[in-house]
Amino acid sequence: MKGYVKIEKHKEVVNAFATYKQEADQKMTALQFQLSELKRLVFGAKSERYISDLPAEQLSLFEQERQVAIEQHSEVAAHERKKTVEKKKPARLKLPTHLRVEQEVLEPDVDTSNMVRIGEKETRTLAYTPADLYVKLLIRPIYAQRPNSSNKTTDQAADINANQKKEESDTRAEQGPIYVADMPSRFIDKCMADVSLLVAIIVDKYVDHLPLFRTRSRLKRLAGMDIPGSTMSGWIGQSATKLQVLYNKLIQVVLECPYLQVDETRMEVLPQKGEGRKEDQKSKGTNKAPPNCSKRKTRGNKKQKTHRGYQWGYLAPNEKLVFFEYDKTRTAANPLLRLKNYVGTIQTDCYEVYDQIRKVYSPLLVHFHCLNHGRRNFEKALTNDAQRADHVLQEFQRLYAIEDVAKKEEWSVDKIYEVRQQQAKPILEALFNWMDQEYEKVLPASSIGLAMSYMLKRKERMMHYLSDGSLQIDNNLVENSIRPIAVGRRNYLFAGSHQAAQWAAIFYSFFACCRMHEVDPTEWLSDVMRRLPEHPVNQIEQLLPHLWKIEQVAKNNSISSPC
Repeated sequence: MKGYVKIEKHKEVVNAFATYKQEADQKMTALQFQLSELKRLVFGAKSERYISDLPAEQLSLFEQERQVAIEQHSEVAAHERKKTVEKKKPARLKLPTHLRVEQEVLEPDVDTSNMVRIGEKETRTLAYTPADLYVKLLIRPIYAQRPNSSNKTTDQAADINANQKKEESDTRAEQGPIYVADMPSRFIDKCMADVSLLVAIIVDKYVDHLPLFRTRSRLKRLAGMDIPGSTMSGWIGQSATKLQVLYNKLIQVVLECPYLQVDETRMEVLPQKGEGRKEDQKSKGTNKAPPNCSKRKTRGNKKQKTHRGYQWGYLAPNEKLVFFEYDKTRTAANPLLRLKNYVGTIQTDCYEVYDQIRKVYSPLLVHFHCLNHGRRNFEKALTNDAQRADHVLQEFQRLYAIEDVAKKEEWSVDKIYEVRQQQAKPILEALFNWMDQEYEKVLPASSIGLAMSYMLKRKERMMHYLSDGSLQIDNNLVENSIRPIAVGRRNYLFAGSHQAAQWAAIFYSFFACCRMHEVDPTEWLSDVMRRLPEHPVNQIEQLLPHLWKIEQVAKNNSISSPC
């Protein structure tokens, strides 16, 4: 009996050890996956293009039928094969034709008075003139009527110029009224900076990603003018405040679009006085940092906490319009507020906040997921299960090949829908059925298991793009519009305040729209700043980049072909 009890105890120990080993193996697999992901982020390529590098013999597990079809397609008769062509030398860059040409004639060092010019040799180079600061002097002459002159001209001038300046004094009593031209409207009242300088500073920061310190250094080096960073920051803030009415109109136009892509990205912000003190007290005596806070190095090797806010982006893919809005948190507060009265379809990643929005605003708001986020998980799983991950990635290549052809050939919405139903839908259904079967054969905690689980849980919302030809297969467009914000924060590191972060959202919104409609941001912003003070409020929409471009094209056509 004692021997039987010992055997049972040994079995319990063996079973416990086996369970412990299985858990340890799963943890080891997860840690190895995290390590490979860290190496991939640091050293790996950022491109999402995938080329299978599995040996041909390993493809036989899933790819026999497809490989045979490819080989049948690739068989070409010997007489139809193209002959190899030697690589040509790279062509010389062509100079733009719209640039002005400055001529300089170089004469030979001989007397040419008795010679005949029989030709010339031309050499064209691309030249550059650095930016230049200059003082713009605006002179308004003051006029007065001469004594004993006719009053008819005075009466006519008084009718024409209602805002004329009249100064009456004893010395000029005989001269009559004084006439001076009206001061043109200024974008910022009593500001020493011209519109051209304001535009240069704003474009430098939010298009070319230059911190104000570098702009300040550059202007000082080129023109000897030292403009404090606080002054330039104040100009940016006043400019954003003036453009708020146009920004509000952009938000209204975007939210009227039936299909939106939504995403968010972080932005570090310096906390103001009094902010974060309660959080600091809560975290005192612990090693944990307050929520939404990170640390940056300051003088004396001290560390100051910055607040982590978020820029929320709302993009209308079909209208090519987008706006960003800053919020202090990544909670559902901002999208719940912006999408409160929205009726249409939104596409997002699988961040849980968007699921809350769907539950609150359904059925007026239809929500579906980005297919590319599911694909990325299988790319990460290549180090865990290369064969299965490679199979899924190649199926995604077939799906994206359909989208590429539709984009290149500019298919109509109806044709895109038909082709997706005929070709893309069977591929996706077969892929999900395959994952259903294969999921039982892999460890749920492994990277390949997590990738499959991610897609299987969201099957319906990932296949929703098949139901409408106007929908995108992924939300890469809104991610691309967010990219300048990510590049900018790598350069200027943080915003000086929450208000400054919202100013950044305003300018990033306008410049993203300019980029999508191929509008020069400098030309657009310069024209808008000059026109906005006197522009009718009920026609403010005409200043948005997409409508502004139409207006400019119409003006150019009328000038080039006058009646």
